[in-house]
This record gives sequence, structure tokens and C-alpha cells, in this order.
Amino acid sequence: MSPDADRLDLADQLLAVADRFAQEVVDRRALPRTKAGESRASAGKGRKPRASSGRLIPAWKLPFQLAQRLQGVRGAEVAFEEDPRVIFPAVQTLCRRLHAQPHDQYDQDYSEVGAESFFVQVVDAWSNVRVPGGGALVAAFRAAEREPVQVLGERLAAMGLNFRLVMSIAYHLQRYRGEEDILLPQEALGRLVDLDHTRVSSIIRLLVRHGVLQRRAKHCFVKGRAASYRFNFASPVYRPPTTALGGGVTESSGRADERTCSACKEPGHLDSTGRHVRGEGCGRDEDGPA
Repeated sequence: MSPDADRLDLADQLLAVADRFAQEVVDRRALPRTKAGESRASAGKGRKPRASSGRLIPAWKLPFQLAQRLQGVRGAEVAFEEDPRVIFPAVQTLCRRLHAQPHDQYDQDYSEVGAESFFVQVVDAWSNVRVPGGGALVAAFRAAEREPVQVLGERLAAMGLNFRLVMSIAYHLQRYRGEEDILLPQEALGRLVDLDHTRVSSIIRLLVRHGVLQRRAKHCFVKGRAASYRFNFASPVYRPPTTALGGGVTESSGRADERTCSACKEPGHLDSTGRHVRGEGCGRDEDGPA
């Protein structure tokens, strides 16, 4: 493919990302409406609008979040270094979508004239992005694509690549979060792995059932609280990415060196001294030398 074709493909991807982000902003009703954030229907009536059920995106965060999403497109950072104007059509797309929403003098200017000012804000925010493409969930997804875990045992391995991918995302997300619980929002996760959120929900339930994930808190719609989990690094049904293994206890997961157990012929049942460790599906009933 020629450089011109590559650049055209990049431009299309940037436009698509900006368009999706604009729809997300509109859906969450994040665009400020009239003075003091009142909706047009409630303006002048002394009533505050009902709070949206979704998390709102403050208008002042839009330049940073757009920059973050655009950097998630492969090749965008290199192209931006060569010419920052490469992202201007994407900025125009976002501004055009937001300008079409109800607004007045109290809103930021998203008109064609205002797009130039907004573009400067996005360029200014560009260097502040630490995780291109999105938050920790997106970073975990990318790490999972590069370094997936290995699913052990025929029964779970037969669950397929999507099962492995979601497990890998949870693994990397837990590494990022350390001792904190992780969140696995099903709709966002579904968009990343190209699955319906109901299928993502089924995979998460299977991971909990097999002890890969430990549910720490249940979802509560009334309190607006998402379910939280902890990845079980000691689970015997997976093996960390090859790059995380180095003999003995690994720094990344704290799991033992994974050599083959003579009793069950499966890896993951020996510690770094060669002693047997109980594991699901292993024929050994007691700890001791294999």
C-alpha cells in the first residue's frame, strides 16, 4: 500500500473515532445546555433537569478525551508529529456534531469558527495523554492482544479465542490496578472485543465459576455501582504470557515456575522448588514432591 493510501486510511479511521466519540458525548448528554447546566425545557422555570443515569463528560475534558481516542488509532501519533493538522478534520467532525445539538451563548463555540479554537485545545492536550485510545481498559485490551494468557485444560481451551481474550484483558487490567479491584464494564468490553454485551457477561460468569475471577462486589443499579472483581493470579487454569515467565516466581503475577506435573501431566502444579501444589483437575491429592 502506498504512503498516500496509508494516510487516506488513517484519515478515515480518525474521522470514525471522532464520530463515535461525538455520539458518546451526545448520548450521555454531556454538552452543557443553557446557563448553569439547565436543560432548555427547564430554563426559566426554576427547575433543575433530571440527572442522567450515565456518567457525564464535562465540556472542559473533551479536548483531552478526543486527543486520547485519536491517539488510539495506529499511526496517529507519528502522523501528528509530522503535521498536527492531520487531526483537524476529526476535530471538525466532533464540533459539527456538537454544534448541531441545542446550545446558546453559554456553551463553548462548536461552530466552524470555534473548531479552530477547539483544535488548539486538542493539540495542547495531546502531549498530556498517557494511555492512548482510552483508559486502563483499552490499555489492557491492547496488552491482551500482544500478550495473551494461555488457557490450560481442554475444557476451558475449547471456549475459544474470545474467552481467552477477555481472560487476558482481566489479567492485564489487574496488573495495572495492583491490589485494587477491577471493573469489567460489559458494554465497553463488548465494543473492544466486538461481542454483544450478553456474551461478555456469560464469559465473565464462566471466569468467576472457574475461579479465575473473584467477585468482590455485586452490581447495584439503584446505587449506580458496577460489579468489581479481582483476578486470581494463583488460578491453575491459565498460564501468564510468555514474556512474564522467567523461572521461579514471576514478578508480574507471583505465580510459581510452571513445569509439568508428573501426576497429571499438566503445567502449573509445581512450585519453584519442584514440590507439588494442589490444583483443579490434578490427580495428586496431597502436597509433596511430584
